[in-house]
Amino acid sequence: MWHISGAHRGDVTSVAATGKIVVSGASDGGVNVWSLTTRELLLQFHEHKRGVTQVLVDVTKPHWVHSCGLDRALFIYDLKAERRVVVHQVREGAFHTMSQRLDSENEIVTGGADGRMLFWDCDVTEHVKLMSDPNRMGISSLQVSPSGRYLVTGGEDCHVKVFDIQRDVLLACALGHSGGIQQVTWSPDERQLVSVGDDCCICIWNFFEEVE
Repeated sequence: MWHISGAHRGDVTSVAATGKIVVSGASDGGVNVWSLTTRELLLQFHEHKRGVTQVLVDVTKPHWVHSCGLDRALFIYDLKAERRVVVHQVREGAFHTMSQRLDSENEIVTGGADGRMLFWDCDVTEHVKLMSDPNRMGISSLQVSPSGRYLVTGGEDCHVKVFDIQRDVLLACALGHSGGIQQVTWSPDERQLVSVGDDCCICIWNFFEEVE
């Protein structure tokens, strides 16, 4: 069991891992990279001006780490170069969550307090695609489906929503929670969704792909 006291000056808000490293983000705005085998602190980044809400390790470039935060910023760090290499920022709407696409150059999708889902290309400063929650309610969690076609979101309005990314349409909106949703995720076969919320409930949803 791991126990590293004082790993951050603030609450640890997100963790991501590979077979070699563990990445942690915290409310103090820090992003730390740890060795999975020795537990040694390898790198520290303090680019965020407010709390980090999520960190993830790039699937196609494992030496890249992404972080988003309450300062409305999305950063990419190159662990080989030991520095920040990409900055994306918006004027409003703190970022609460993000997910990576594998089927497109529009690699990162962020969800935020303003109900917007922004699609970011690592080589372009501004977002390249925008989708919005119909209720404009804050998004706490989102995840791109394994095929890359669908996007599931959950947030303040207690509903689980599934969007078709290719057609920019809302496919399904389901209510099963009585409190805000904190996390949503796809099953590997893309046939089920799991959501957890402030109501202490875990909901499992069946998802049936549309037949055209």
